[in-house]
Amino acid sequence: MCKVNYNFYSVEAVANCVLTVAREKNIEITNLKLQKLVYFVQGFALAILEHPLFHEEIQAWTYGPVIPTLYH
Repeated sequence: MCKVNYNFYSVEAVANCVLTVAREKNIEITNLKLQKLVYFVQGFALAILEHPLFHEEIQAWTYGPVIPTLYH
């Protein structure tokens, strides 16, 4: 059986990438927007790469998805 090793990133690294792209495009990002964008990036990774980019838990809060370690 073939075992595939995937690269996992910290949620902070993924968030920093999102912030870098936003800064380059002169887009303002709030904490709420950042949480949702990182959630979407994780979803796209699961759909396209068939594995997650990070291991942190995503929770459903009142105003949308939140990664607690990124929030705090």
